[in-house]
Amino acid sequence: MSMSLVTFSLVAAGLTLAGFGLGDRTSGRQLAVVRHTVSLSTDPALGGDLGPTAIVGEVIRVTGQQGAWSRVRLDDGREGWVESSRLLSLDPRDAGQITSN
Repeated sequence: MSMSLVTFSLVAAGLTLAGFGLGDRTSGRQLAVVRHTVSLSTDPALGGDLGPTAIVGEVIRVTGQQGAWSRVRLDDGREGWVESSRLLSLDPRDAGQITSN
């Protein structure tokens, strides 16, 4: 096998993997918008210590869930827990959740 064919194959494989990653980021999966300004909690429970604030309209990445709570990370590195009802999912599979809250 010639060196150019090996190089081409490696570049093609790399572009394919990058395309899958980009597809996940642009699909809206694991992304949500904050419905109401809220302080992030350190624990997934009412009465937990409050941390940084997420303001209405901010786009966040959901990194986990526990009961009625979502673990979130904002673009600038802020992290914490927020009640899932305070978020509006951007995932097209969750289209049924849109309500008039």
